[in-house]
Amino acid sequence: MTLSFLLCITNVLAEPKNNTLLANGPIDIGTRVGKPELNILENSNIVFRDTEGNIVENPSINSKVVVRFDWSLLNDDSLLIQDGDYYSFKLPEVFKIHTEMSGSLGDYGTFKIDTSGTVTFTFNEAVSQSSNVKGYIQFDAKFNEKIIGGPGEKVIELPISKDNEFKFNVTPISKDTSIEKNGKLDKELNPSKITWEVKINKAYETLSNVVVQDTLPPGLTLEGVEVYPVNLNHDGSFHSYGEKVTTALYKVEGSSVSFNNAINQPYAIRYITKIDEAVKPNGGGDVTFKNHATMSSKENDVIVTDSTVIASYGKLLTKQKPTYNAADQSFTWTVNYNYGEKTIQNPLLEDIFDGDLEYVAGSFVVTDSNGKPVNYKYTLSNDPKNKLNIQFEEPVSKALKLTYKTKIKDGKLIVENKEYSNSITTGSTSSGSVGTAKPQMIHKTTPAIDYKKQVN
Repeated sequence: MTLSFLLCITNVLAEPKNNTLLANGPIDIGTRVGKPELNILENSNIVFRDTEGNIVENPSINSKVVVRFDWSLLNDDSLLIQDGDYYSFKLPEVFKIHTEMSGSLGDYGTFKIDTSGTVTFTFNEAVSQSSNVKGYIQFDAKFNEKIIGGPGEKVIELPISKDNEFKFNVTPISKDTSIEKNGKLDKELNPSKITWEVKINKAYETLSNVVVQDTLPPGLTLEGVEVYPVNLNHDGSFHSYGEKVTTALYKVEGSSVSFNNAINQPYAIRYITKIDEAVKPNGGGDVTFKNHATMSSKENDVIVTDSTVIASYGKLLTKQKPTYNAADQSFTWTVNYNYGEKTIQNPLLEDIFDGDLEYVAGSFVVTDSNGKPVNYKYTLSNDPKNKLNIQFEEPVSKALKLTYKTKIKDGKLIVENKEYSNSITTGSTSSGSVGTAKPQMIHKTTPAIDYKKQVN
C-alpha cells in the first residue's frame, strides 16, 4: 500500500564527498557514520480518529491511530551516507500493521513498513549531496488487541531520541457516563448486612474533584467504606475488580467519599452497612431498603442513581402443632424461636400449658434450625406445674428449635378426643398451638383352642 506524505524538506546543495571508510554495498547508516546507536527520529505526533474520522482524545480499541515521525540527519553524517544505505526501527507492539505499506522520503529515498512493525528507510545518493536533510513520515495503524489489554491508561515508549514516553487512555467502545448502584445482602434469608456498591466513571473520563455521596435509609448503620479499581471489557461490560486501594487515594466523611486527585478509570465504592435489629420484624416478612447515591465532579453535572434491596426475615416465635403419643398420653411440642436470626440479649421465654398437663422432666432439647445440637447456656423453671420458663443466660443470635414434652396428669382418663392448649411468650410476642389427646384403644383377643388336645 502506497501512502501520500507531506514532507517538510530543505534541500541545500553540498559538495559531494566519497566515503571510503567502509566496504562498498548498502549498510546501516549508524554503522556507516560510526554511530551504532544512531537515532534519527526527533519527534513524534500521534492522533486518534474514531470510526467516522473525527479526532478523539481518548480512543477505543476500534480507533484509527495516525502516527507521524519527524527525522533528520546531521550534515556531517549525511555526507557519508551512500546510495542504498538504510535505517530501521521497530514500532511499539501496541500498534498493529495489517498490510505491508511503503512510501517516499521525498528526494532522499523510500521507506516501507512490514506487518511485524519494522520500519525501514532506504536512502539514495541525494542525501550525501545535500545539507539539512530532514523530513517526516506519516501512516495509519490500529491497536494490537493481544498486546494492549483492556481499557485504561496506557504508557508506551516511542522510538524517538528524546521525550519518548507517550501516555493515552483507551476507553470502551460504548461509553457509559452514568453511575451504577446495587446492594447485596450477606445472606438470602435473615440478612444482617447490606453491602452497597457504586460504580463510577465507566467511560474512563479524566475527572477532578470527584465526590460520591451515599444517602443511607433509616434502619442501617454504616460500618465501613472500601474502594476498588474496576476493569471493563472493550464493549463496556464488567471484567474484574483490582486490588483494594489505600486511603491515600480518597478520604471519607460520613458516607461521602472524596478522591484526592483526578481519576481516569472506573472505581467501585463499597459501603458496608449493618441492618439494625429494631427494623427486623418479629412477625417475619420483608423489609425494603432504598438507597440513593450521587457523583459530582468539576467536569460534569451531578449524576444521580438509586437501588432497592428487600430483606426477608423469619418469625421470632412459632409454636407448631404437637405430636401425641396415646400410649403414655404425652404431647411433644416444638417451638421455632428467633427464625429471623436477630441478636437478642439473654431472652426469657414463658410457656404456659393447660392445667391438666405437666412438664416431663429432662425432655427439653435445644438445637439449631436443622436439628443439630447447640451450646447455649440456659436455666429451666417449672413452677407452677403448668408453666415452663426458659431463661437464656447469654445473647441468642441463631435460629433455634426448642422441643419438650408434657403429659396428661395421672388420674386423668381420656375417653374421648380432647383439645389441650399451649402458648409461649417472649417480650411482647406470643404464639400458641392446640394438641388433641385421643383415648387409647383397647384391643381384646381370644386365645386359640387346640381341639386335638385330649382331656383325661
